[in-house]
Order: sequence, then C-alpha cells, then structure tokens
Amino acid sequence: MKNQKQQPIGRGSATERDPNTAEKFKFWLRPGQMVNPFDIVAAEHFDGSMTYGLVTNIQHITDAAATWPTSFPTILAKR
Repeated sequence: MKNQKQQPIGRGSATERDPNTAEKFKFWLRPGQMVNPFDIVAAEHFDGSMTYGLVTNIQHITDAAATWPTSFPTILAKR
C-alpha cells in the first residue's frame, strides 16, 4: 500500500477562553466533510509532527463567516 498524503478535512481552532491542551483539541470541519464519534483524526503541526485524537464529542458552533483556507493547523481523517 502506498503512503498517500491525506487530504485536509478541517482546521484546528483554539481561543483564549478554550485553548487546546495535551488532553483535547478542537477543530472546524471543511464544508462537505463529516466525522463520527470514535473516528481518529490527526493534527499536522508546522514542524511536520503529528498529534492524533479520538473524536468523542461533536458540536455545531458558528458565530462568524470564515473563508478557506485559514492559517490554523490542518486536520486529517485517519479511517
């Protein structure tokens, strides 16, 4: 099996009031993308390293229009 680069499904998101931590990170999904509880996602860092997470909670929050792409970390699906 070839080692194919995953396509981004979203971008990482953190605020001063709700920062990302070693125990959890939040992300926005790109339009048309979907994740389910128990999916594994990977956050690709600027230095090329990866952080993996298990989807445990799904929320729909919106407060402002955003355009793609953003400067936030890329989120990849690992299925």
